[in-house]
Amino acid sequence: MAATLDSPSTPELASLAAPMDNPCLSKWQRSTRACQLLNVNRNVPVRSKSEYVVLGSGLSGALTVFNLLENGVKGSDVLILEARELAGGATSRNAGHIRPDPLRSFTRQAAIHGVEQAVRIIESERQVFEKLTDFIEKYKIPCDLDKTTTLDVCMTPFFVDYNASALKRLKQAKADTSDIRVHEGPTAETASRISGALAAYEWPAASVHPALLTHWILQSVVSKGVTIYTHCPALKIKESPKTSLVLSPVEPATTTWDVQTRRGTITTSKVIHCTNAYAGLLLPELLPLITPKTAQAQSVVPPPALSGDRKLHQTYRINYALLHGYSLIQSPGDGSIVLGGSLVNPTLSQKSLDSIIGMDDRSANMEVARDRVLNFQKCFLSGASMNNILGQGLEHSWCGIIGETTDFVPFVGGLPGREGQFICAGFNGFGMVNILTCAEAVAKITKGMSFRDTLLPDCFEITGERLARMNKSKAPNRPYL
Repeated sequence: MAATLDSPSTPELASLAAPMDNPCLSKWQRSTRACQLLNVNRNVPVRSKSEYVVLGSGLSGALTVFNLLENGVKGSDVLILEARELAGGATSRNAGHIRPDPLRSFTRQAAIHGVEQAVRIIESERQVFEKLTDFIEKYKIPCDLDKTTTLDVCMTPFFVDYNASALKRLKQAKADTSDIRVHEGPTAETASRISGALAAYEWPAASVHPALLTHWILQSVVSKGVTIYTHCPALKIKESPKTSLVLSPVEPATTTWDVQTRRGTITTSKVIHCTNAYAGLLLPELLPLITPKTAQAQSVVPPPALSGDRKLHQTYRINYALLHGYSLIQSPGDGSIVLGGSLVNPTLSQKSLDSIIGMDDRSANMEVARDRVLNFQKCFLSGASMNNILGQGLEHSWCGIIGETTDFVPFVGGLPGREGQFICAGFNGFGMVNILTCAEAVAKITKGMSFRDTLLPDCFEITGERLARMNKSKAPNRPYL
């Protein structure tokens, strides 16, 4: 892992690692080079005090700050530290899906957290989908929102049985399945436009330009007084020397923290970690509990068969096995198709599989890209190749780092043993259907609300007991991504 762009000025800080300083650009980032805040305050020294310091300017950081302001915090009392360019992490590198996954989510979460919590998790995913799309529509955010349905396509008898069993268990658990529609036999091929589809399950979902969405939120909070420092990672956080420092006239003196950066140190009473896969770099107790993994996506310029009035109108997950699946959206903006898929895939070489764990997002793996393009051509073009000479086919590949927790749910709430520090991180590659309510919750928790009153699933709360349990138990076998 490389050193940060803003190399630390002391040997002690130089030994610490941070996000790669020269990451590749995603499709979404390539289209937002004109954003005026992209490198805001890149070379400006940080101010010495702030009531709130939020680490990370991805969707979790942006929505956390948005909700702080909604709950009465003054914008001038908040600053955001971003290690790279604005929203330079996983949010702007994802595959554009806002997709609840009730069948796989319920199955894996019931095995880890029990049926009751699994039901609450899939209900939470549905709620985030509805609230996030409503949020975008309410503020008329120009981010290529496509509110539609998704097709969970079963290409093998194994997955036909898997999804049927998952739906049966959902109904037995009294979960709401009223929005899940099942296509079987020939109707599956017709509904999905995929020859060989054995079944397809359909439910509400959406796609979005994630960088445009996050940039809009950040521009909104900056207009209300929030300060953002890009290319300015937090390098170390330590408790301030005991003083009578009071950051707010209405609050008593409390524990304060010194957040060290190359451009100065900020003293604050509240630090909110919205750093996802990188959270363990500043919180060593989380280092063994969040595994950084490289996820990848590709954009494809479609041929005439999938252009104009023949474009795809749903999003997709195409399933062969638990370890073998592909995702797809078609952007309503430029009509390009974005491909994603399982991190682990039996068709990949061992070298590619070995490269998954880590924080290297400098370049995409072309073996992964080729595999996904070939599957796309097989499913939608009867195996025919696209004409690169005419500008069709693979346009761009990129990657990003997801944070996988050992119990497969995020960390939300006040950090045990660190008064005044909070976290909203560890989204396991499912941030778009989890972040909004988690960000709402952590903003309220910083103002004194109890976790229970947030109405999030209980298993999302970060507690000393949960951390101890995670450290004692082996990571479960989770071949779900």
